Amino acid sequence: MSESSILPVRGRAVRPSGRHRRPVPSQLPPEAPALVLATLGDATGAVAELAALVRGDNPQIEVRLAGLGEDGKALTAELEAAARERPEDGVAAIVVPILTGPHPVADRLIAMAVAASGASVTVTDSLGPHPLLAEALHIRLAEKDLARADRMRLLNVSSPVDAVILATVGGEKAAAEAQPTAVLLASRLTLPVVVASLDSAPAVADAAERLRG
Repeated sequence: MSESSILPVRGRAVRPSGRHRRPVPSQLPPEAPALVLATLGDATGAVAELAALVRGDNPQIEVRLAGLGEDGKALTAELEAAARERPEDGVAAIVVPILTGPHPVADRLIAMAVAASGASVTVTDSLGPHPLLAEALHIRLAEKDLARADRMRLLNVSSPVDAVILATVGGEKAAAEAQPTAVLLASRLTLPVVVASLDSAPAVADAAERLRG
């Protein structure tokens, strides 16, 4: 997939307000830490869309994306690259796991990658349920002609499908953690969105039967 195909579809930056959110400065010093988004597997699909959205909304932040793969080496490389561009006595990067909740495998790979990089790094909690996840999924559905979107507000205006099954991996806990994202996606699409698991209950077939019912 070319970089141009994963650019955000929004035409303007959207900066949510609220007492729990501090505004991001319009400019940051060159030595400001990079924001490194870490994801299981490779850095493609919906997570690439999410990274593009973050870049579009925050052009003053250096946003990097790394898939953890099987050994975390891609993340190590990103952290090393970020460290080379920053003072040795500063924080090189802030790593945000793009996951709906804690994940033992991802946590271990991230810890290994940080240690191998030798860089000064801050690792945050997992992103958790977040509107950006629903937005990225909406974009992917629209690209496959499975949803239509208002380009300014990214709300569904019509759809060729009747419902969506949001499939997860990681067992029943991962399926439960995906429920808030399913609710957010359903509100965007104005369609039913049901969570299913590829490696536990509820199975995809059960979700499909539930929707047919």
